Amino acid sequence: MTDTPVQSQGQKALQDLEELTKDPVPGLVEDVEEFEEKQEDWQAMYSAGGKFKEQLEEISKSVRVEERESVSASKEKKVTGLEEIQVSPEVEKKPELAGYIEEIEKDAELTGPVMDDYTQQILMTSPAPANPTVTLPLTEEQLKAGLTRQVWDSIRWLAEWCVRQIKMLPGKVRYRG
Repeated sequence: MTDTPVQSQGQKALQDLEELTKDPVPGLVEDVEEFEEKQEDWQAMYSAGGKFKEQLEEISKSVRVEERESVSASKEKKVTGLEEIQVSPEVEKKPELAGYIEEIEKDAELTGPVMDDYTQQILMTSPAPANPTVTLPLTEEQLKAGLTRQVWDSIRWLAEWCVRQIKMLPGKVRYRG
């Protein structure tokens, strides 16, 4: 009775050994393919070759055939009619529409301020007058004194800004009074 369990254990060990020695050490290629499949690095899988590359090439061949068929079918189609769409359509002048349609060729003018639909705040007021008069925040004496100050003083920069306004808007600027 002792021989039987030992034999069965020995046979089992031999079977296990045969299974392990069928492919004793997985090759580097198998390890790389398995790793890349886990990582889903498609470019590396394609570069490594194997089943993935073969399947991908089969798919791309079938797609290329379909593309060629669709391109050849599109070449055969002929354009039957074209319709020109005008950017600014012309209004036909019919005598029965004379009182209803007028041709107006001038820019739209805002009659009131532009309001926000939700908050009802004024977004844009009516256009400013054509010749505005700008009042500077400094008097003439303050401007001259500010120009003599050091560069790091803010009054110097305000005076420089006032001089720029005077140059940009000649005759439309007045000093604070």
